[in-house]
Amino acid sequence: MKKLTLAILVTAFIGGIFTNCKKAANCETVVSKVSSAAIAYTSDPSVTNCNNYKAALQELIRSSCFSSLSSEAKAGYQEQVDNLNCTPI
Repeated sequence: MKKLTLAILVTAFIGGIFTNCKKAANCETVVSKVSSAAIAYTSDPSVTNCNNYKAALQELIRSSCFSSLSSEAKAGYQEQVDNLNCTPI
């Protein structure tokens, strides 16, 4: 389930970035961080990698790349990030 949620988040975020990014260079950097963190977390779902992935997603949500999204859309993405459980099972 974690990997499915991860895949959905990455797809949604990256898709949103490329259609809404105003500052291309900054957005590319932020997206690259999310992508790298997602790959690391998928390869090794450790607490550290999960927290790094959440931090990268949080940076993306707060970046100018998402500035054209409605507050409701941002809240939906934020809820998904908040629900990503990084505690060990």
